[in-house]
Amino acid sequence: MKTGIIIIFHNYEEEIDMNFFSDYINKAKNIEMCLVNNCSKDNTYEVLKEISEYCNNVSVLNINKFKTDDSAVRAGARYLVNQFNLKEIGFINTNILKSNQKELIKVLRAIIDNRDEIFKHKNQVNQQKKIKQSMPQNVFSILECMKIFKEEIKVLNL
Repeated sequence: MKTGIIIIFHNYEEEIDMNFFSDYINKAKNIEMCLVNNCSKDNTYEVLKEISEYCNNVSVLNINKFKTDDSAVRAGARYLVNQFNLKEIGFINTNILKSNQKELIKVLRAIIDNRDEIFKHKNQVNQQKKIKQSMPQNVFSILECMKIFKEEIKVLNL
């Protein structure tokens, strides 16, 4: 089953690693990515469009008027559901990450390499109501899920 990943960008042009996306993301199986440009003032949108030209599994959505993070995620989710009929959709807001490309790359590698485990864990956590569901259609914060997962691993290791 395919999984959708939404990544929200706002003025992130300098932090985007084109080589990583064209090499690593393009090889990710069963993942559809929606890169959302939330009214960036720099060339973020152009960089994202260039990535989509190299990657078969990447779509770009441009929001011309700045939206809240939740609204930008909802726009990406609507796009993925309408285009690909996906049931599992996670999102990453780059505003939460440190402003460097290594942090985004680290998160994306963890998601792609451990996709099945993350979504399996997400379902378990969701059943226990540790992740509040503020988005419709099974849309959830991947960073929040990974944070809870890390905390639970620490507890289990002690």
